[in-house]
Amino acid sequence: MKLGYVCQYFTQEYGGPVTSLMHELSKDVDVVNYSSVGRHMQYHAGGVHSDLEVRLGDRLTLRRYGVWFGVAGLVYPRNLTGLLSADRPDVVQSEEYYQPASHVSFRYARRNNVPFIFNHRGSEVRARSLRERVYFSIANPLSRSLVRGSDAIVCISEAGRRVLCGVYPEAEPKVHVIPNSIDPSRYSGADGRSFRGGHGIPESSPLLLCVARLHRQKRIDLLVRAFAEVKRQSPDSVLCVVGPWFEAEKRRMDSLVSRLKVDDVLFTGPIPNERVKDAYAAADVVALTSEYEPFGYCLLEAMCLSKPVVAFGVGAVPEIVEDGRSGFTVHFGDAEAFAGKVVGLFGDRQMSRRFGLRGRRLVDEKFLLSDNAERLVRLYGGLTGR
Repeated sequence: MKLGYVCQYFTQEYGGPVTSLMHELSKDVDVVNYSSVGRHMQYHAGGVHSDLEVRLGDRLTLRRYGVWFGVAGLVYPRNLTGLLSADRPDVVQSEEYYQPASHVSFRYARRNNVPFIFNHRGSEVRARSLRERVYFSIANPLSRSLVRGSDAIVCISEAGRRVLCGVYPEAEPKVHVIPNSIDPSRYSGADGRSFRGGHGIPESSPLLLCVARLHRQKRIDLLVRAFAEVKRQSPDSVLCVVGPWFEAEKRRMDSLVSRLKVDDVLFTGPIPNERVKDAYAAADVVALTSEYEPFGYCLLEAMCLSKPVVAFGVGAVPEIVEDGRSGFTVHFGDAEAFAGKVVGLFGDRQMSRRFGLRGRRLVDEKFLLSDNAERLVRLYGGLTGR
């Protein structure tokens, strides 16, 4: 069986949920990933990939389509139909119902009588900017036809399923909730001591870690405000934010840190993907302060390293974090309560260890990559009869 998996961006060096899933699926089916030539700022500082075809494994090939233009994360593909026609996949799966690449791949699937699946990764369906509102007003009729005409829909969370089916009730019978998943073996051999040493963080200092790009969605400003309170109660503590940044947002955060007179706040910028696990290993508590969060993959990464987490309970976060058992969820925007949970975990090593171990067990119970990839393979087989 050959799977054609269509997405907007794919960076083989990044070990995130889609990258990991492609490699895992290719153990059972032939996979061709179609993604644009663009580099997403979430992982790299923009630009264009020069490699238009890459063999990533015995059964995994990456093909890149051209882009007419992109607006606010929406990528308008060029030559995607030609690539699909040349490969003739048995199943086509695409990311998000509103993406132009999904509409192109959906039309290809319908013309060629090929089963079509789309993934809904969001935990909300709303436009924030004027550009997005204009786009969604135009695209909504097309999106409804895609939702109605798809053979199956994969949501990565129950929160996403509820929101999607609230907008498109006809989707309900076709939805399969299969969460983002992780391979814990990729996080073995993590060296927290080397991370601390390389960034000048004392071994004795309680470390609050956030792995996220500096983007307004992530609300690092609230994290800094919470850490100002943490610092008052735990003077030796350090806040470290790992991830790329937009220059304007970095300047805004630097200004906030200066205005609040908070010491020991470190922004590392992007680090090599294979070293991110060292950052988690170095942490005492892992934080997530997003305003909206379709999933929160960093929480799974922290749980693989048996680290307790504190997060605002938005989107799918409550489906990942067992409040009071593997970490704490806090009402969005309550920086004082957030700080209190962090300080509590800093001060109670036994509770921190217990939460971390529970998180690690949850990974095995709900979020194993091998288990959830197998569920997808069964879904493909049901649609194709193979």
